[in-house]
Amino acid sequence: MDPLSITASALAILSAATATVKGAKRFHEAPGEMEVLLNDLAEVQVNIKCLEEDFQQLVSQGRLEGHRHDDLLAKFASADVLVKQLADCVTLDRGHHSRLGSASARLRWARSRGKVKTLKIKLEQLRRDLEMNLGILHR
Repeated sequence: MDPLSITASALAILSAATATVKGAKRFHEAPGEMEVLLNDLAEVQVNIKCLEEDFQQLVSQGRLEGHRHDDLLAKFASADVLVKQLADCVTLDRGHHSRLGSASARLRWARSRGKVKTLKIKLEQLRRDLEMNLGILHR
């Protein structure tokens, strides 16, 4: 074998080994990441509940009407959908006695990791938008 082929083969093996180690690390860290997501979800749900209470107060005071009312209602509905989708990413198998550290939960988490990141960004943007819109209405 020529030196170039040996070098290319060594790099391919090293690349595969690195990918395997990264995958194993993600698999190992999954339960902790799922716990963080569950805590984040609980916090976001409390924030959204407070925003919904502000919204209801504005409605009862007659300060919200028409398209602004409908727009905010749609945003709250979107937030509920995003929260449910995120919760589904860590929902345990109903047919098994799973826990966050089980192999099936870890594999499910590994597959949904990218989706979770996207959903969290969307939910955070939506929460900030709701806060901004309701803050403007309180002035």
